[in-house]
Order: sequence, then structure tokens, then C-alpha cells
Amino acid sequence: MSVAPGPLVQLSQDSLYFPLPLKDIIIENIVQVKNLLEQTENKAENVIAFKVLGTVRSRYNVRPSTGLIFPTESVKIRFILNVPHLRRQASEQGGKAAVILPDANTKDDLLVDIAVLPKDQAKAYIESLNEGENGEKTGGGTPRMYSEQAAAFWKMLGSSKPKGLRAECHKLSCVYGEAAIPETLVMRLSGDKSKSAVPPQPLTSSKNDAFVALASPMVPKTRPNTNSTDARRRSPPRAPPRCLPSSSVRNRDRSSPYAGSLGGLPSPKSLPPLERFSAVNSNNVDGINDPSLRSAAAALHLKPGLVRQRRPLWKECLFFRVSSQVLAALLILSFLCALFESGTFLSWLLIGQ
Repeated sequence: MSVAPGPLVQLSQDSLYFPLPLKDIIIENIVQVKNLLEQTENKAENVIAFKVLGTVRSRYNVRPSTGLIFPTESVKIRFILNVPHLRRQASEQGGKAAVILPDANTKDDLLVDIAVLPKDQAKAYIESLNEGENGEKTGGGTPRMYSEQAAAFWKMLGSSKPKGLRAECHKLSCVYGEAAIPETLVMRLSGDKSKSAVPPQPLTSSKNDAFVALASPMVPKTRPNTNSTDARRRSPPRAPPRCLPSSSVRNRDRSSPYAGSLGGLPSPKSLPPLERFSAVNSNNVDGINDPSLRSAAAALHLKPGLVRQRRPLWKECLFFRVSSQVLAALLILSFLCALFESGTFLSWLLIGQ
């Protein structure tokens, strides 16, 4: 089978970006490497091994630094700059921060070596990956196993390049600053774990995401999503249903579920009896001493002159009102008791005894 010329892999970006000034954070660039070779019936064909090399090995952390990429698949490589670790390392070496910590004039390059595995070696690696520790067949290997197999291949290969080996090298330049940073950059800024336990959040510079975040209304979490609070709705909201006067009177005393959360007016039923509007003046609303009662009276459009004032206890007992049904029942019971009791004037008139 003839081998078609062309690149072996495709990198999502050709530079690594680190914003300045450097703060006590961990800066992480994620580069995706995709295998451009086609997949054939032979699984051991077109398998690629990669290895990352750096001019300053003590400055950057690469995870994973070696690995295998199968045809049409991709792998993500993380390039990490641990600024707090570099500061501690500089302090331990006598304050040589200018040598260890990078700045705008730093020109670092990271190299990604790519090579196509020979079929016999790729077949042996795949067979070893499919076998477990006890010799049992498994579904495949783990990223750690891929990294170990790739490291063994690069160690066996050494510095020599066998004839017929397809290989290439890609260079990643480190750029320090905020200029010329693309909008499609995938970069994570995570705080030092010793100071902050907040998980890292991906930073995206998309303008559409920022517009949606600013345009969303500030709605409480406990408030349901209605027509007026839905930001994606384009049609006008529906009008509330009309209520009859009787139903509006019944619903007037119902407490709103958002009265406590949204800082609304207190419900009249939540107040104790005879103390709802005890301090109402007969002339104006200013006679109410309690601010909550004053706002409730103003909201309910109550006239202070019509609000009943609190009377003394003896007046409450003396002028206690009884309904006509209860009064009629008491009269009937009194008449029956007097009728069946002997020696009364009523029994003498009716019975003659």
C-alpha cells in the first residue's frame, strides 16, 4: 500500500500563551493533537507516537509528555506553568527570580516529536495493551499504559532515525503578554491548591457568551421561570386572567409566596387579632407607629377612620356581640328548662300545679 505524502498530525495551536504580569496562579494551555492518517483493517497500521521536549525542563510541566495516537483519533496535551512553585524555587536558590520566572523577553520553545510506529512494534504494543496483569484479555489500555509504551519506543529509538521511518517535529513558541492572543484559545487559570480549593474554570473570550451573561435578568433562584423572566422569549407575555369581585376579595387575604423572599408587604393574616392596626389615628395614616402596619394600610387603601381601635377589656366583655342563631337557641333551651322544672310560675300557668 502506497503512503500518501502530507502531515501526520494537526495541532490546535502553534503557540502557548501566558498572560502578564504573572500572579500566584497556575496557567494551563491545552493543545489538541489529531492523527490525520486514515484507519485501515490492520489495527497496527498508522499508529503514531509523540514526545514533548523543552529547552527549560524545570519551568513547564507537560501531561502527558509521551503517548500513542491511533488513526483518526486525538489526544489533549496540557502545558502547565506553576507560578507559585517557581517563586518558591527562586526563593530557595537565593532569590534568582530573574533567571527562573519568565517575563516579556522570554523566548522558550517546546518541541513535539511525531513518529509512525512500525507495524510489528505497534502490533506487539496493542497485544500487550489488550492483556491484563493475569494474562486475561481486556478491552484496551489506559492513557498511562499508552504513555509507558511510547516512552519505551522513544528510548529504543534513541537519537538515530531508521530508514523509512516517517517522523516530523512541531514547535510550540511560548508568548508572554496579552497581545496577539486569539479568541479561540483554550486556556485555564487555576489558583494555587494550597490557598484555594475552588476547581479551575475554563476561560472563554467569546463575545456571544459574554452578551448572554450580561443580558440574562437577575431573577431569584426560588422564582419560577415565567413569560416575563424568560430571556429567550420573543413574543409579548400573556395577560393575567380576570377575576370576579368575590374571588378578588377571597384572594386578597392570601399571603404571597414571595412576600418574605422579595421583601414584600406582610400579610394581614400574619398579624395577631386586634393588634393589626392598633395604633391607627382617626385622622391620617401617620398615627400608625409600626412602619410595617403603616405600609400595609397604605397598600390596602384602608381609611384610618374606618379602622377599629382597640377598646379596654371590660368594654369587650360588656359589648360582646352574639349572633341571632345562638340567641334563639339559648331562648329555646331556657324555655324547656323552665317548663320541665316543678315549682315555677310558668309550670303553674301551663299545668296548674
